[in-house]
Formats: sequence, C-alpha cells, structure tokens
Amino acid sequence: FKNKILNVTKLNSSHIEIGWSRPNGDYNFISLVCIIGTYRSKSIHSKNTIRGLCSHPPSLSGYFIEIFIYVDKMGVELRASEYSLLIKPEPVKNFQLISSTSKTLKFSWDPPNGIYSYVNIACIELKTNVLAYQTNVSNITFQAECINLTPNTQYKVRVKTIATASNETQFEIEEYNLATGSEISNITQLSLNDLTRVNFSNIVSNEVISVLNSLQTNLTIIKNQTLVDENRLINFLNETSIILENIALRNTISEKEEFVLPFINLIDSFMDESRQILGRTGNNSNKLSFSLEVISNKLELTTSNSFTRDFKNFFVKTQIINSSKVDYSDLGFAMTSNNQESIFNINSDSIDYFFGLNGLKYAAFFNKKPLENLINQNKTPRITYVAYSSPKLFSGSNVKNFEDLELDCKSSQIGPNVISASQIVGLEPTDELINLIYQEQRNEKYCDERKINYTYDCVYWNYEKNEWQNFGCKHILIEKNNKTLHKCTCNHTTNFALLMVADNLGFCDWCDTILFYVSMVGISVSIVGLISTIFYDFLITVLPSREETKPEGLMKRYSSMSKEYLKVITTWCITLLIMNSTYIAFSFYKYDDSISSESQQQQQAASCIAIGVILHFFLLSSFCFSFCITFIQFLIVYKSFKVFRCIYLSSVVFSFGIPAIAVGIVIGIDRKAYINPNNYCWLHSWYAIFGAIVPIGIILLINLIIFLIITVSHSSLLKTRNKYLQKKERFDEKGIKQEFILIISCFVNTGLTWLFGFLVTIPGSDGWIYARFVYGLIFCILNSTQGFQIFVTYFIISKRRRSILKEKLKTQIVNIKHKISRPDSSKSTSIKNRTPNY
Repeated sequence: FKNKILNVTKLNSSHIEIGWSRPNGDYNFISLVCIIGTYRSKSIHSKNTIRGLCSHPPSLSGYFIEIFIYVDKMGVELRASEYSLLIKPEPVKNFQLISSTSKTLKFSWDPPNGIYSYVNIACIELKTNVLAYQTNVSNITFQAECINLTPNTQYKVRVKTIATASNETQFEIEEYNLATGSEISNITQLSLNDLTRVNFSNIVSNEVISVLNSLQTNLTIIKNQTLVDENRLINFLNETSIILENIALRNTISEKEEFVLPFINLIDSFMDESRQILGRTGNNSNKLSFSLEVISNKLELTTSNSFTRDFKNFFVKTQIINSSKVDYSDLGFAMTSNNQESIFNINSDSIDYFFGLNGLKYAAFFNKKPLENLINQNKTPRITYVAYSSPKLFSGSNVKNFEDLELDCKSSQIGPNVISASQIVGLEPTDELINLIYQEQRNEKYCDERKINYTYDCVYWNYEKNEWQNFGCKHILIEKNNKTLHKCTCNHTTNFALLMVADNLGFCDWCDTILFYVSMVGISVSIVGLISTIFYDFLITVLPSREETKPEGLMKRYSSMSKEYLKVITTWCITLLIMNSTYIAFSFYKYDDSISSESQQQQQAASCIAIGVILHFFLLSSFCFSFCITFIQFLIVYKSFKVFRCIYLSSVVFSFGIPAIAVGIVIGIDRKAYINPNNYCWLHSWYAIFGAIVPIGIILLINLIIFLIITVSHSSLLKTRNKYLQKKERFDEKGIKQEFILIISCFVNTGLTWLFGFLVTIPGSDGWIYARFVYGLIFCILNSTQGFQIFVTYFIISKRRRSILKEKLKTQIVNIKHKISRPDSSKSTSIKNRTPNY
C-alpha cells in the first residue's frame, strides 16, 4: 500500500493542503492524519482521492507538522507514507509607520500568531528597486528603523518573518513576505505640487495622517497672517483639494476614526472661507465635497455600527443596517433649530410627523421597502449622510447661493442646505428612493420695485458636469394648518438641494390682481358668448324658412359646404365652452399631498389627472379647430369656384385625433404629469413644453402665415378696386367694411391673440415691466374673451346672419299663427324647411 506525499502547501493561517499519489493495492478508504505537538487532526477520504486538507490553530504556525497517510483494509489501518516539515510562520500584524525624517523611516508591528525566529527588515528604493538598507531583529523586538536614506525618495519596506529548525537530515528556512510592494515614503517633506502626484494607495495610514496634520498646520499659518495673501490661499486650496481626493480614493475598504477625523476637520476648516474665495478655486471646491462624502462612507464603525457627529459647517451620519427589522431611526435624521440646533433620528415617514416637529429645518430618509429587500437578500446596506450648512462647495454653475439673494434677486437661488446621501451597494434606482423635507423658504422679494416670485425645484449635483440638474427628482409643496413644507423625492442618491427658480416674469402686486380678475371676468363673458353662438347656430339649423326654390347643381354643393362649415364653427365653440367651463369650475382646485389615507390620495390624484386631461385635450382641440377654420377660409379665398367635400368630418378627425394622441402619449409616459409640483392640475416641466406649448406654437405659426397671406391678398384687391372707383368718382364704403370684418374674423379664428402672450415673456429693462404689463393686459382681455369675440364676429357684425335668423323667426311665428288659426293644418301642406346659403 506504499505511496508518496507529493506536495504540501500552506493555504492560510489555519489550513495546509497535502497532495499524494494513489497507494498500491486494494483498500476501502484513505485517512489523512496531521500531528503538531499534542494537536492531532484526522480526515477520511475515498480511495480515489489524491488531495486533502489539514487544519490547525493559527497559534501553531512555525511548528513542525507530521503528516501520515493510512489506508483501511477490512477495518485495519495500514500506514502508506509519512512526511514532516516546518509550517510557514504567519506575517507580523498591524505594521505601521511611526515617524519619518528626510533620511530615516521608523516603524512598528505586532507579533504574528505562532512562533518564529527573527524578522528581516529591508528598505528598497521604489523606482530603482535597489536595496538601500537591511537589518534583522529578534522575535522579541517589535520596531525597527531604516537609516541613511536619500531625501525626497520613495521607498518600499519588505518585512519577513523567518522560522528555522533542524533535525538529523535537513535544515529548512521558511519565510513570509508581509509588505512586499507596499510603499512608504517620507512624503511630509514633499512639496504640495509633488504631493498631488503621490499614489496614496500604497502609503500607510500613519504617514497619511502626518500629511493631513501638516496640511492643517500650513492652512492655519496662511490664515493667521496679518495680511492674508488670497492668491496663495487659493493656490493652497486648489492643490490640497486634489491631494484630499487622492487620499479619499486610495484602495482601502475602510479607514479608522483616527485617520478620518483629521481629514474631515481639514475640510471643515476650508469651509470657513468665504464664498468668494471658494468660488475662485473653480471646480476644485467640488473635490472637497466629493472627498468628504467618500471618506465618511469609509469610516470604520465600532460595535454600535453607527457614527454621528456635528461639525462646524456640516454634520455626518453613517450607519450599517444589519437587522432584519428596519427602524425609521436607521433610515434618516432631522435637523431642528429652536433654542439651538439639534440632530436626532426620526421615528416616522408620515408627513404629519414632520409638520409636528417644532423648528424643523430639514430632514432626510430612505424608502424603507428597498432596504428591507436588500436585507432579505443577506446584504448589509450602509447609509451615509452629509448635511452641509452652506452650498459654497458646489460652485461652477450659474445658480447663485441662497445667501446671495440680497445681492442678486433676479437669479435662481440654491437653498441654504445641501444634503448628501451615499450610494448603497446593490440598491437599484426606484421611485421615491430618497426623501427630503425642507422648511418653508422665502418665496418672494421686491427687486427694482417689482415683486419677484420664486417657484421651486428639487435638484442634485452632477459632479461630471459641475451643475445642478433635476433628473429623477420631483418637488411637492405641502400646505397644512397654515404651515408649508417642501418635499423632494428622487430615484437615486447623490447631493440634493432645493432650487428657488426666479420668475422674472412677475409684475407688481396690483398688476397681478388686475390680470387675475380681468381673466376671470373675460372667461365668464366668453362662456356667455359661446353659449349664445351655439344657440344661434342651433336656431338657424332647426328653424324653418319661407319656401324657396331649392338650389341645384353647383349652388347645391355650395349650400352643403356652407352647412358643414357652420358645423365646424359650432363644434369649435363647444370645445372652447368645455375648456373655459372646466377652468372656471376647477381653477382653485389643488391636489392635497398631505392626506395620510392612501385611498383618499389615489382618489384625489385621479380627480386631478382627470381635470388636467380635460383641459389639455380641449385646449389642443380648440387650437386644432382654429387651424381648420383658418385653412378653410384660405381655400375659399384662393379656390373660389371649387367645392370642398367632407369638411366637417376631416376637421373633427384632425381636431380630436391630434389632442387624443398627445394626451395618450403623456398618460402612457407618466399620468402623474398632470399633477403640477405646485399641486395644480396641469402639465409641468417638459410635458408642458412638448405636450402643449410646442403644438400650440406650431399651429399659431401656421395660422399667422395664412392670416398674413389673406390680409395682403385682400389689401391688394381693395387697392385695385378703390383705384377703379376713384376713376368713377365713387367710394365703396360698404366694401371696405366687409373687408375689415373678414380680416377681423380671420384674426379671431386663428387665435393670434396668443401672440401678445409671447410679448409678455420678453425680458427687458425696468421700464419694460410696465410695457409687459400692458401686453399682458391685452393678452388677458383678448384671449379670455375669445368666445365673446366669436359671437360678435359671426352674429353681431354679420348683417346677413342676423337677417337669416330674423327671417327664420318670422317664418316660425307665421307657422305658429297658421296652426292656431287652422287646427287641421296638420293635414295641409307644411312649409318646407330649408337652410339658405351663407
């Protein structure tokens, strides 16, 4: 049964792998026995196995091990082979740099597990790989020093634990390289510019701490000068921000608290500088915030698995969630400011809870469900927050800081508090992943005797583009019990803030009041005009007229086309009536996000979406009908002797089909697009631009072109006719009036009153404010009274339509009198109904 042990390999501090050849003969199984002093381990293997493991306590490293292979034959163990050797010693522990000078490196370590004979220390130049210094120390010495080194040179330190033993046949030396390739240098002697190029992944923690302390000292020296050299300070900030970023990104999983705190304190000192100084560092100030967030997430946590500390310019909270039951205290925090600022864990995600917090400044918390799903997958999520008291580190964009509001009230402002939430490994983007609550902000200010209104948006800082963006975030304004809170929800993690967008289109207080009441009165008058127009069209359609000869041939087709044209106008009036009535009825309706009941929230959301859909659909439909009417007028003018068929059907399909497609696309993408961030039931952001403004703008542009063509054409005809009449010494006042009425009706049909709305959006100097108010007033009057204008144009001004209605009413009265005077008139020939051409 003889065999050979082929190889012995130490896998780790507790396991040795043994390989052997297959024993000769027939047997049942193989036993592997390892003996180290009084310690014995045994494992059973099948007869075809040629490899196995011996386990041993780490404390037995450096000892001799005896290895035996046995085979079992009918219950009897027979030795097949044996082997003995020295177990490789373990590496030293906690190797770290104690101090460094321009010519020396001093370091220490803790002894390894097991036994060893001595430690070999070697300092090697990093670039040339030349041995600069070497020494051996005994197994009871735990520190050493490399001397006579070259200044401004990087070295790597190699540490070997060596165990020796002898017997009658052999003498073996086994060694273990601890830090071969690790890099330790006297970098505290390097200049700032040289430090920016150092790879800190290969620098031990104590040496990095020395660098951080040196940077803190240099910053203090610069700031304590009687006359601070701003250029020197800015240059120091620029280079230090690069160094800190390199340190934060070094290849380590975690950093001890004694390493992290000097790092954080240095950034805290930088934030004491003014916004002007930090702003002149360009994008390098962004590196400070990025480095702070990375290093905070690397902080090695103690047994409590959490760390919370308030610094001068920010506070840090980081926590590992390793419990299957997730509490709200694990998910977030709140900051209040009553007598003094205080930070505490939250115990609910209900909006009522935050309304009940006195002096709430801001709060943040993660959605509970995604984190519970991670824990159920046996993962341990870690949450890290950094809450800044000022956004001064986030420079490089055209958005001003909140503190600059007094200096520049016409620009968009970023809120005073920026909250960073670190990325959680394994957590996919999901709706409302992170939630932030902000207190009520200042939302209006007077600038150049003009009120500036501010709307709000939730934004995050894009480190790649160095600007604030709102992708994946939405803002909800919540009002309850005369209190207001801003809620931001985002589907990803990064730095978040509340953006105050300056509404430079605002007017004075009395201007806004006038425009509001003019609009409401105008819409009410418009509704009356639309109802009157629809009623008029109904009367001339159903009322009989006196009997006349029926038109035939071309005139019959013209009569049919005229009826369809009238139907198009009537349907247009109906769409305008529905839109205006919906606006009047629900203009003050707002979506209440503070309702705690989920069913009531869903019901409110459904109502708000329905209102938004109706307004969106009929607004687009009214513009589509205005285009159809304008286009029909254009065809009639330029194709005077041609009859167009299916006018009504084509107009209805176009005017209802296009809005239906637009509404369907919006609902398909996000039906909540009809819930505006200010809680009104209307489209917002890009949905409003591409769902309403762009289609309306295209229709208005086409209508304007057609209107100009018709106007120029009729003006040319009018001039030609006037020249002819002047020769005849006549003046056609009636013709001029008809042409004027035609142009006015075209202007009303095309909806070009909206062009005054574009004049309102043009920015200008302070004097332009009142000019824009005049344009806004004209826009409100003309646009809100569009329905009344239609009634005036198609009935009051049109003498022919009035005469038609008058004739039909007379005919109806005659019929009624005829029926009263002759009760058996039902047997007589009835007066035939006919709608004349108009």
